[in-house]
Amino acid sequence: MGRLLRTVDYSDTYKSEQDEPQVNVLEKVTKLIPTEVLTAWIAIFGLLQQSPKDLSELKWGAYVICLLMTPVYLFLSEKNKKGIGLHLVTSSLAFVVWSYSISGALLLPAEYYDGTAASVSLILFSLVSAVLPIK
Repeated sequence: MGRLLRTVDYSDTYKSEQDEPQVNVLEKVTKLIPTEVLTAWIAIFGLLQQSPKDLSELKWGAYVICLLMTPVYLFLSEKNKKGIGLHLVTSSLAFVVWSYSISGALLLPAEYYDGTAASVSLILFSLVSAVLPIK
């Protein structure tokens, strides 16, 4: 069974909002990232936040590994490799946007994190990724 999100059907674009349950923007972005990567990032980051020591290097190392594992995991778990390049790139960008929005304030210095920018990036990424022909 493949792990790629396969959506391109635009026939239901004008359905009433009452037809389907509401999904928030963060959930839409999260669906593009493998659950294992999300779980690893949340667990590792949670553990590192509890340490009294400054473990910035370890946090960034975990970030880079999770970022790299996003396309690797999707590529290795998918049997039909035809046309997955866009999905791998989109999922990797989804991890960047998602991790910035949920943990950027704790990972980055204050001058590099803005909660409003995090929210706007989630909304814009959700908007753009929804129209990409991910197969």
